[in-house]
Amino acid sequence: RHLKARFAYGWDWCVRLVPLGIWDRISLKATRPVRLRRCLPLARYDAARALGSLAFRLDVEAPEAMGAQCQVVLSDGERVVHEATLPCALASGRSETVLPVSEDLDVARWWPNGLGEQTLFTCSLSLQGLDGEVFDTWQGRIGFKEVCWLPCEGAPANAEPWICQVNGERVFLQGVNWSPVRMTYGSVTRRMLEQRLRLYADAGMNVLRVWGGAFLAKSDFYDLCDKLGLLVWQEFPLSSSGCENLPPHDPAVLDELRQIAESYVWRRAGHACHLIWSGGNELTRTDERQTPVDETDPAVATMAGVVARLDPGKRFVASSPSGPSFSYEPAQSGQRLHHDVHGPWTIEGTLEEWKAYWDGHDALLVSEVGVPSCSPLAMLRHYAGGHDLWPPSMDNPLWQLRQPWWILWDRFAQGHGFDSRREEVERFVAVTQQEQAEALAYMVATCKRRFPRCGGVILWMGHDCYPCPSNTSVVDYDGRPKPALGALAQVYR
Repeated sequence: RHLKARFAYGWDWCVRLVPLGIWDRISLKATRPVRLRRCLPLARYDAARALGSLAFRLDVEAPEAMGAQCQVVLSDGERVVHEATLPCALASGRSETVLPVSEDLDVARWWPNGLGEQTLFTCSLSLQGLDGEVFDTWQGRIGFKEVCWLPCEGAPANAEPWICQVNGERVFLQGVNWSPVRMTYGSVTRRMLEQRLRLYADAGMNVLRVWGGAFLAKSDFYDLCDKLGLLVWQEFPLSSSGCENLPPHDPAVLDELRQIAESYVWRRAGHACHLIWSGGNELTRTDERQTPVDETDPAVATMAGVVARLDPGKRFVASSPSGPSFSYEPAQSGQRLHHDVHGPWTIEGTLEEWKAYWDGHDALLVSEVGVPSCSPLAMLRHYAGGHDLWPPSMDNPLWQLRQPWWILWDRFAQGHGFDSRREEVERFVAVTQQEQAEALAYMVATCKRRFPRCGGVILWMGHDCYPCPSNTSVVDYDGRPKPALGALAQVYR
């Protein structure tokens, strides 16, 4: 019943730390009686015609019904690509309208990372009276791309299409789940965002899933993803809590959720990098199999309706995972029950058994999967807080933060000859990081070889927001890559 950033209340990779107060930029704006409350550019591209189209969705407030006009200027650097003055009618009070600008724009395309240039245009809109008096203005950066979703090869008829085609080119989606950079997310700077995003782009990634247990990614994040060619899968703020994964159905909460979803779409849908909307993370029915919800769920239907109205043509999926199964079950391989799945997050058994598991995998998309390793030794020492690093076991309170799932002592002690009485923390860290690198690289390569039977794989998780001694991240709390990121880069590229 309370739509808050879920992760702040504790998860297996962070402590409970709930920020209070204003966490994003704040401004005071003086306006005229006629004002442009919100402006959403809708830039599209038709690959068959090699032409772009542009329209605007406007949210306007006026004291009375009146005639008006909008001046639109689209430029590429210092060159004006398109300029037009278009009539529009304003209703009394607050109203929305769609302003078609042009369907025949000769513009360069925006491409995902690794496929081409990320061409961006500066676009400005001026809302004016019929006499030319300027009421309000908007300016932003836009890009033109065409996105189509195709069925995976051999997929059942009831499966969501998971082959992403951008500007006529099929793309294997490869990236990480984007979680907050810090627990105190108000302290996150553009520089911190850019440092991590560049790591992912340089490694060859092309997609980031902004996870539903957090919040709407900041405008700086979206601006940087526009620039770097990183497609964004943005989830609305619903997430499993480990005890109740069914979305809220209370009418008052659904109304609040609708308002939040509308705000998300107005603020971010116009970015070139934006790819897909999702209802949230691991939203399931109450059955024993944890079957993912679909659009018959009232909360999901509410969010889907907002997207259909405000961002037509953009894809919406009910949840991640989606389809008839939450995760891949080897016993059900070949039965076409694995669509978008989550897990696993640890290696059960030997590394060879892990490889055999992925050799038999048949999911159409893997939107969450991970393998844990220790954080780098220098970071462990820096944040140990006076605790001994050895042994890295359940007997050591330092390693119990956050969950015993990521304590790797039992897995490695016997097979690698570690002894709690003989400190070898440097070698222990190296062994865990080597396994993570090998396991993740093999898994991604296996999924990528199945393309177009598999549309992509998104790792859980990218970076730590808390100095975890051990976790599934491939970038540590201080923004330094683990060896796994280098191994993955070879596969991604």
